[in-house]
Amino acid sequence: MNYKENINLKELYIEILSKYTENQSFIEKSFKNISRKYSDKNRFYHTMKHISDMIEIIFSYKDKVSDFEILIISTFFHDYFYKSTKLNNEEKSAEKAFDILSKTNFEKHRIEKVKSNILRTKNHSIENSDDDFDIKLFLDSDLKILSAEFEEYINYTHSIKKEYKLIPENIFKKNRIIFLEKTLTSKSIYKTEIFKNNFEEKARENIKTELSILQK
Repeated sequence: MNYKENINLKELYIEILSKYTENQSFIEKSFKNISRKYSDKNRFYHTMKHISDMIEIIFSYKDKVSDFEILIISTFFHDYFYKSTKLNNEEKSAEKAFDILSKTNFEKHRIEKVKSNILRTKNHSIENSDDDFDIKLFLDSDLKILSAEFEEYINYTHSIKKEYKLIPENIFKKNRIIFLEKTLTSKSIYKTEIFKNNFEEKARENIKTELSILQK
């Protein structure tokens, strides 16, 4: 895949939002808050780099998606709230996106789509037969790290563990094993045929290796 490199996230965000509001100070402030959230000292993986990585993937398939802007905005907000001790991060992030977009001229049905996209990252469900390529790509880009080269994958697992430092290690380990086993039992980790064909095998290999380490 040919990813788009050196994306200026601020410029991209401003470019999109400027189509729907002339209030530049509002746009600047909302991006500043996004950047602040993703730069929190307690974040080690769910940072602006994660956003950038996802957007690079989405850019690489721009000609295949039906609503590029919605995918980009969904990406910016999908981990706006992220606390390891909370169970409503996705819901709160979706509401934040709704709050910001509702102050612009974004069409209501597209705002609802952003909310829906963000909520789907809670369990990355694959049961919906009506899923289009856009939501599948969005969810796949969020989990692309699972198919990284193993050194990068291990760095990712270490970063996740740091984000859960407030959780007792034995509980974190137990829940991590549950998550990994559930992921492996799914019919397919990825949803687009492109990701299934190119990254599914590597993702499963990484997960099995991590499981073997955790279960020792």
